[in-house]
Amino acid sequence: MKRNPEDDPRKKAHSQHQTPGSTELEGWVSLGKKDEALRLARQQLKNPIMSGDDFQNSLSAILTLADQLGTWTPLVESAYARLSKRDRRAARFWMLSFHCSNCSYELASQFIPRRFDGLPVELAFAMGTMLELGNMAGAKALAGKLPRAIQAADTPTTQAMLMDCLAEYLVRKGQWDEAIRIWETVQLDAIKMESGVVGIMEIHAARALQSTRAGLQLVEKAKINFDADLETTLPGNEKVRWAQTEKKLRRFEKMLQKILPEKRRKEMGIDRNR
Repeated sequence: MKRNPEDDPRKKAHSQHQTPGSTELEGWVSLGKKDEALRLARQQLKNPIMSGDDFQNSLSAILTLADQLGTWTPLVESAYARLSKRDRRAARFWMLSFHCSNCSYELASQFIPRRFDGLPVELAFAMGTMLELGNMAGAKALAGKLPRAIQAADTPTTQAMLMDCLAEYLVRKGQWDEAIRIWETVQLDAIKMESGVVGIMEIHAARALQSTRAGLQLVEKAKINFDADLETTLPGNEKVRWAQTEKKLRRFEKMLQKILPEKRRKEMGIDRNR
């Protein structure tokens, strides 16, 4: 869930207080000068005396241009620790965004606010973090805020992010038809298209897997309660017929399990007790 820094209203709110270094950094980012921007971001994060704006602009550059976020983690955490208490509160969203984008969801969860200040994108990262951690209680507490946040989203992509979170939550609650309807809209967004397309495909695959397993149960019953008259007329025919059907269904089951790995099947409520 990598964020789009240009869509974040916090960046605009701080622009009037930027230092010369932050202004230069934004210039390098806007020009797409990756090496120059990341070099300056590193310098600013190492600065013993660093403003909250320098920190936030450095993270914005890193999230926009860096290929590997993991290598930045020690430097980012060290810089965050040096911020004043006030600046740390203001930078909380950026830490949530950074750790979530780096798939460090346990760390990201430490920056989820108890109350949201009206920024829908922050709710999207918080909800995504809870879902990735499998914390359905935490996700449930946030899910009720999603409909209003979707309406308040200031960009189509932020709206799609929030809708994607809602659809994923509904999938895990077993409300697959509702999730499909939401993902049909999400897939129209250029950035979140993959989530929508894959989400719908996974639901259809899950249903196909359930149908396949239901068929296997019917075959097992048929093998026990075979047709005696047919067995007398054509000895062995019933056993061969059900063996062939079972073989075909097992092949389907194996293919569908490759599409839906064990972790995903459990998230969707399949194989939860296996």
